[in-house]
Amino acid sequence: MKYNLPEGVEEAIPQILPPGIKRHHLYHIVQLIWYKCLYNKRRKKKAGGFVPLSSSSIQNGIRNYKQHIDYLICLHIIETDQHYDTLRHIAKGYKITRQYLSNLPVIVEIGKAEPKYICPEDIIKKHPVIKKYANGFTIPYDEALWFIQDRFNKECRKFDNTPYSGVKQLVEAAQRVASKRYSHAIFSLQKFKENRHNFTIGEMNKRLTSTEALAQKDIRAFFQYKGERIASVDIKNSQPYFAIALIKYEISKLSEKKKNDAESHESVKFFDNYSSFKSPQLSALSPSLYSISSQSSSSLQTLCYEDRAQTQQQRGFSPSTWIYIQLVESGEFYEYLEHQYYLKYGKKFRDRKELKEEVFLMLYSKNKVRTQLKMIFKEHFTQIHEIFLKYKRDHYNKLAIALQIIESDFMLKFVMPEVGKCIPCFPVHDCFMVPESFAEECKQIMIEKLEKLVGAKPTISIEYFEK
Repeated sequence: MKYNLPEGVEEAIPQILPPGIKRHHLYHIVQLIWYKCLYNKRRKKKAGGFVPLSSSSIQNGIRNYKQHIDYLICLHIIETDQHYDTLRHIAKGYKITRQYLSNLPVIVEIGKAEPKYICPEDIIKKHPVIKKYANGFTIPYDEALWFIQDRFNKECRKFDNTPYSGVKQLVEAAQRVASKRYSHAIFSLQKFKENRHNFTIGEMNKRLTSTEALAQKDIRAFFQYKGERIASVDIKNSQPYFAIALIKYEISKLSEKKKNDAESHESVKFFDNYSSFKSPQLSALSPSLYSISSQSSSSLQTLCYEDRAQTQQQRGFSPSTWIYIQLVESGEFYEYLEHQYYLKYGKKFRDRKELKEEVFLMLYSKNKVRTQLKMIFKEHFTQIHEIFLKYKRDHYNKLAIALQIIESDFMLKFVMPEVGKCIPCFPVHDCFMVPESFAEECKQIMIEKLEKLVGAKPTISIEYFEK
């Protein structure tokens, strides 16, 4: 069994251990705590950098896990805040001690090498395209390792001649970020080398996650399929794009009252019988959206909306809603919001990353949270704003989860099988990684399929990675 540990931890654990303490259990707990700090970017961290460690995540494999945790605390390898948050139901927090926190990772092996983890059987059955192509995607280990180490050395050299007066804490924080980035890349690279894709499907949002999906963007530049370089075929403005399907559904419920309107009822029926979500917590929020359906996949593929020649009044769409759809179709939704933000407040965002963060805060924050961008969105897209408010009235994360479910179903159930018929592909949320020679063909298939499903033409971009 192989473990990724901070440098120095292996030497800190004595050769002779107390009764009941197993070395591989100690390694597993240290790796788990470190892994949580590196990978779980959205996890709510506690004060002081501690991360909650749920007992359910380790008690299945380590019955006396408390004894092992106490032993690691005695060795000053990990520390705890000894605080259980009863209001948010967050477990005690743990973290690697300062002595080892910023150390580089080393690979420690115990006993026989673990078998290669290809893909869980249930995911293979649901998505045979993954089994067909996944093992053909590889990465040149030595070349990628050299790149990671060289990048880390360059980042460290930035601080060699930095005067420490007044900026010592900032420099130390930047060094910790560089070290974490390096550790994250090494973890991912080791999994690629061992062909461990680590496929999982989210219980709530139904998203397919893998080692490749979690990999840093500049590491993906080394991906290959049977020796050919990889390109990323991506949906621009993906979350606002999939929101169009939700918006049309909500408007059709309000505006279409005649039972004889077959096309309208077909689109409503699709969402009323949406079969992707089985969590009782979220299904209680909106039975019409999350109810389990006996409807077949072939009938879902027939989803189609009325012809655009019909008037806006007939369909119940406000002019601002049509502007929204046109902006998303052209891939200029973010740019439009940025321009309106500049016109009203005279300020610009530093980069596209900051703009996207503000847009996600605008879309997915609680209704009582008011931001400048949210006020602009309300002013320009009133009808859509009201729909989003309605969705987040009881549970603010309901909108984000609903859109991720729609994205997962459309991409995995309908688009991926079509692309995978003739193109080696690997799904990463709202995009596909394909060999460069197949990128244009993949783009056309995605446009045709998504336009039939959502009722709006997506803007697809192709990114050719540069090392």
